[in-house]
Amino acid sequence: MMLSGRRASDVALVLLFVLVGFMVVSVPTVALAIPSVLLLAWLAYRRPAWVILALLLWLPIEGWALKFVPGGSVLLAVPDLASVLLGIVLVLRVSTGSADTQERETVARIIGPPAALLAVALVSWLVNRPPVVDAVYWVRVYLRFVPIALSLANHETRATVVRLLPGVAMAVVLSQSLVGLAEYVGGAPIAAFFWTGQYALGVVTSQVDTLATVGGRVVAGTLGHYNAYGMTLTLWIGILLGTLAEGSESSGTRLPSLRALVAAFGSLMVLLSQSRQATIILAGVYLAWLLGAAVVSAKMRTAGVLAALAAVVFVVVDASVGLDALASRLADLGDAWFWTVQVAKNRGYVVSGVMMAVFERAPILGMGPGSFGTSYGSALGPVGVSALGLDAVGARFVGDVGWIALFSQVGGLGVGAVVWLGFRIVRVLRRPKLAGAVRYGGIAAVLLLVVGMLASTPLTYKGPSSAFWVIAGLALALHEASVGGSKRESEVVPA
Repeated sequence: MMLSGRRASDVALVLLFVLVGFMVVSVPTVALAIPSVLLLAWLAYRRPAWVILALLLWLPIEGWALKFVPGGSVLLAVPDLASVLLGIVLVLRVSTGSADTQERETVARIIGPPAALLAVALVSWLVNRPPVVDAVYWVRVYLRFVPIALSLANHETRATVVRLLPGVAMAVVLSQSLVGLAEYVGGAPIAAFFWTGQYALGVVTSQVDTLATVGGRVVAGTLGHYNAYGMTLTLWIGILLGTLAEGSESSGTRLPSLRALVAAFGSLMVLLSQSRQATIILAGVYLAWLLGAAVVSAKMRTAGVLAALAAVVFVVVDASVGLDALASRLADLGDAWFWTVQVAKNRGYVVSGVMMAVFERAPILGMGPGSFGTSYGSALGPVGVSALGLDAVGARFVGDVGWIALFSQVGGLGVGAVVWLGFRIVRVLRRPKLAGAVRYGGIAAVLLLVVGMLASTPLTYKGPSSAFWVIAGLALALHEASVGGSKRESEVVPA
């Protein structure tokens, strides 16, 4: 006999509770994962801006937080999953006609360089055939946040992100600066508590540079490494400086002054991190900001407040051990002995050994994505090292020279794709009408490519990489507004 609709629904509900109860008892991870994934998918569809902003807040503390969670390595995939879901939503919008013409044109404008890098990586893999798992891992770490940038092609998503981005910058810079200060004052025991452990730099393997110290000190926040820490802060400080450069009539004087204070605090911690790349990038951003603010900002009081705070910061740091150590590290760059040692090993070997070997063997496509660095698909180690007969110890440092790491795996064409991205951002930054946060964040992003990739691989670190792709996405998406786009578009460019 057929059950009535009400009774059938009651039976189905009971069976559902029984099934959920069984899963919770037998496979709790799956039981929690299914509704969590469904919720994440719903948010990616209905509230993509919330997902983007939540990721920006979560990623700087992800590795540290997960080390306290049993089996936390599984949760490292959540940001990647969120990014994939955002990409799926975007594809559905474009393919079903839900996206208007302007959104589709913006997607096309953003996707060019990363699509070119992906295409080069695919061709390089077909030619060189490194292990599939290594190639997939390489694509994942370099391009995992591209869907976030593409999601900013949507006007509503972009407007929300632009409006709330300064608040996210304040939260990230302030929280990481406080942790960094605690590490600087408390020393190794405090730094060990905040170190990300096996999740340092976003990978699930033990790090050679465990609890990375410089001059006996550790200032890395919860990002696992002083370079990742310094470069992440620098990007967010650029956004804060941008909001100060343009001012805000509705915010009065208190909010700009608070942002100036947080930016100055973050700048101090970048210096104390002793990251040479981040220090040079920060100096470039400050120089651009001071020149720009002096010319275009009507709120010179705000500029004066931040300039004074910056001066105080340098005076304070000048009296501390931190600046002495940083000055010593920077002075090393002019020391002949330093370069003699570096040429023989570490980054020097990457330049003299790895780069030249790849240039002779595969200058156009490289040795294949994932052919250097940690290998998950070959018991003999990275296939590029063995194929070229390189020193295995020296070649481990290929990741410390970002441009060569890129060249060695995807060749000159891959390098060209990233250079193309940088030039696209620079072209937008030259436009007269652009949100200050995007302009100075964009300057920091370009300097991250130019300077940061000379001695690191910031596009693979979750902290700086996520901020970079958001800034790049906003810069390329706001291109039309910067050249006098429609009224609707100009609404997302605060003045």
